[in-house]
Amino acid sequence: EKVLPNHNVRHSHDDYPVRPLRRERWTIDDEIEDAQHDLDPYLRPLLKQAGSIVPGADTNILTEAKHKGVLRVTGVQLWNAIHSPNWRHRQAAVTAFYQFLKAPLLEKYRENTIYLFKAAIM
Repeated sequence: EKVLPNHNVRHSHDDYPVRPLRRERWTIDDEIEDAQHDLDPYLRPLLKQAGSIVPGADTNILTEAKHKGVLRVTGVQLWNAIHSPNWRHRQAAVTAFYQFLKAPLLEKYRENTIYLFKAAIM
């Protein structure tokens, strides 16, 4: 058994180090930013009532939602609130999204509702 000094990884079969897991570089694009602005009037007052700071969700959770197109509708802040350990944050997020869905449909969703539908069923 051999211990490689640079990686602290034990290998018994060869002398090559195991690559560390690659983390996807996580960025917020314009569509996600727009979604946050669309939901802000609904979400911000409810989160203010809920109190405390909404913790960030795990990167894997956000990456999965980004790949499914859900963040194009919900934005990161609402998704973080949904996955918060605080039930008040989760309640605020669900209430804000429900109010958003009840409001008149935004122009950008009139022709293409697939992401809105995916976000609603997630």
